[in-house]
Amino acid sequence: MNSQSTKNTVKTYGIVLSACSVLLFSGLSQACTITVKVNNPSSAESIAHVTKLGVKVKGGTWRNIQEGGKRILSGGQTYTEKFKPTIAVDCDSKRRYRAKVKCKKEGGLLGFSSTVSKGWRYEPGETSWTTKQQVEIDAECP
Repeated sequence: MNSQSTKNTVKTYGIVLSACSVLLFSGLSQACTITVKVNNPSSAESIAHVTKLGVKVKGGTWRNIQEGGKRILSGGQTYTEKFKPTIAVDCDSKRRYRAKVKCKKEGGLLGFSSTVSKGWRYEPGETSWTTKQQVEIDAECP
């Protein structure tokens, strides 16, 4: 083989490998969107913080996606935050999501504040799986 044909062969393999990589990973994290909605049904002001967000692919283990922001909610307000996984997630596979929300109330009768850590909220459920591209997790900061 001469050096020109070796270069062409290497280029061809490189293009084929690149194309295979694109096809293999095209379903990862492309269209998955997780929306966390936190509602404050009370009349008091509350601070909502999505402290943890995770995903579990069927047959795998829980993996943290990312932490959300903190938002001040007036009474009756809803805070919505959208996330795109920061880790590789095959959006066509069966999976479930979970979010943990902390709520902090300011003020009160003597000016004390209280923090309530809400348990995990699951979508579609603790034992269910989804293949939906967009999921929504609901929580409350009472």
